[in-house]
Amino acid sequence: MNVYETKIITDNEQKQLSKREKDYPYILEDNSLSIIEYYNKHFHKIWLSHKIEILKILKDEDSNDKYIELKAFTNFGEEVFIISMSKLNKKEFPTLQQKWTFNEKHIDLIIEYILIKCQHITTHILYKTVGWFEYNNELLFRTNRIITDDKKIFNLYQYRGNFQLQGKIYDDNFELYLKDLNRLLTTGGTMFAVVVGLSSALVSLLKHFIKIENIFIHLFGDSSSGKSTFLKLAVSMWGSPDSPPLVSEWNSTVNAIYATLSGNLGIALGIDEASCTNSDFSTLIYNISHGRDKAKCNKDSSLREERTWNTTIISTAEESLLDKTKRNSGIKARCIEFCDLDITRDSNHADSINDFILQNFGVMGIRFVELLYKKVMK
Repeated sequence: MNVYETKIITDNEQKQLSKREKDYPYILEDNSLSIIEYYNKHFHKIWLSHKIEILKILKDEDSNDKYIELKAFTNFGEEVFIISMSKLNKKEFPTLQQKWTFNEKHIDLIIEYILIKCQHITTHILYKTVGWFEYNNELLFRTNRIITDDKKIFNLYQYRGNFQLQGKIYDDNFELYLKDLNRLLTTGGTMFAVVVGLSSALVSLLKHFIKIENIFIHLFGDSSSGKSTFLKLAVSMWGSPDSPPLVSEWNSTVNAIYATLSGNLGIALGIDEASCTNSDFSTLIYNISHGRDKAKCNKDSSLREERTWNTTIISTAEESLLDKTKRNSGIKARCIEFCDLDITRDSNHADSINDFILQNFGVMGIRFVELLYKKVMK
């Protein structure tokens, strides 16, 4: 059927379409969506839009906003895009013309068709919060996917956060990954980095049962001591060590640091190069260790929702972080410092680690969580 075409059909054609099409009077054929209407003593077939298919309904876990993942059959081929359900009204729907072609005279009918199709589509949850969460009174863990054997739960959630958590290699060959990783763990510092990186999942899990603060570890020493390699190796247990915000910098604003930590319930994070600032870190260390920032007001004077996190945070600098605090006992208990750890043997060792983790990340953390499921959660 041609775009914007309206044509008269016979009574027999109408009967055949009513029996064949499950969404009658809406008709999907020839890459077009049309509708059958009766007026002026004849049945008319009216072109409404290029053929559209509803793939998913998406609900934002934080805002409860809903979206539709839709596939349209255009003159340039199939295209998939996401639209907000808030646009399903006569005023805002015309703005979607840039995505696919439809008949603006019949927007109300197109919206009705979309809503009818949505009734039979499963709603998927969009999430940014990573780590432990409760599903039907059961604790589960999520990175860029839910770690579970239950396909229904696995398919129910869709990650929309900023962390790059998907491992590139070894998805189906963990033993080979482990063998290659162990070849690089030849110092106490490198082995400790792996332990620190994995500790985030255990720390966050324990917080569901006992009162415990976050682990905050600070490494300092000469620029060539391997501190950044330690940090990147630790966070590579969960995701890309070369992509913000999994590794951020101390010269970010305090709000930016809190925003990076917010909603992280079990994935290790790194903050590099504290030497670039002369600030007093006392309050920041307290808040990072406690796992929440102070509640503040929005521009309309309403109380902003408090941001929280439960994880392990690794910091690096050329000098002690405690030297930039009031050095009271509370601060010392919340910031564990290590000076000049034995991390890399030489520059070749550091390069080998960096090359490996840039290609292979987000593998070990998932296996560690699976072990926690078996040994701790059961």
